[in-house]
Amino acid sequence: MGLRDISVVIFYDAGEKESSRPWNAMSRQTDSYGGSTYATLTLVNLTPRQLVRLELLGVVEGGARTAKGWQKIEFVAQRQGMFGTKGFRKVIASR
Repeated sequence: MGLRDISVVIFYDAGEKESSRPWNAMSRQTDSYGGSTYATLTLVNLTPRQLVRLELLGVVEGGARTAKGWQKIEFVAQRQGMFGTKGFRKVIASR
C-alpha cells in the first residue's frame, strides 16, 4: 500500500486555498556551487502496521499572506489499496 500524488494544501481565512508539492528533506544533494537541491515527494510506500516519519520542505508563493491569514494546512494524497484508490486527507496544522 502507498500514498501517491502527495501535496500540501493551505486554506486561507478568505476561503481561498493553495496547493504545493512538498520536497523530501532526506533527499538533499549539494551541487558544486554549495547550493542544495531536494527531490519532490511523489510517493510514500507504507508497510502494514509500521510508522513512517517524514520531514517535508516546500515553498509557498505568497509567503507574507501565508504567515498572516492561514486557517488550516492539510496533507493530501491518494491511497492505493486492493480495491482502487481513495483520497487521504490529514490536517497537520490549524488555528
